[in-house]
Amino acid sequence: MDQKNFIVAIVLSVVIIMGWQTLFPPAKTPPPQQQTTQTTSPTGNPGAPVSAPGAPAATPAAAP
Repeated sequence: MDQKNFIVAIVLSVVIIMGWQTLFPPAKTPPPQQQTTQTTSPTGNPGAPVSAPGAPAATPAAAP
């Protein structure tokens, strides 16, 4: 009989928690702000990859 009461208590607590979350949903947090800054390469070409300082510049591979 104790095991049945234990199962009933677990099921009842789950039902109460789910009902509480339905009545009082969690507060919606605003989405994080996205930065709209544009990164430009040292040459001023916005499409060129930016290399790290001190790293050698990437050279395009020569066509065979």
